[in-house]
Amino acid sequence: KASLSRTNEASLSAVISRLERERQGLTGGGREQWHTAEDFRRRDKKTEEERRLRDTWRKI
Repeated sequence: KASLSRTNEASLSAVISRLERERQGLTGGGREQWHTAEDFRRRDKKTEEERRLRDTWRKI
């Protein structure tokens, strides 16, 4: 069960990174691949911060 979810996670991230590379115009080659995971994490953090800021503004 654990290995199955890990495999799904891996294939999902592979698909996401491939789509991201296609969107960026396939620049950078293989180096781009682990770049995208970092970018995704950064983007997630950014949206999380924006959500927190919006919540703060709503409370004021």
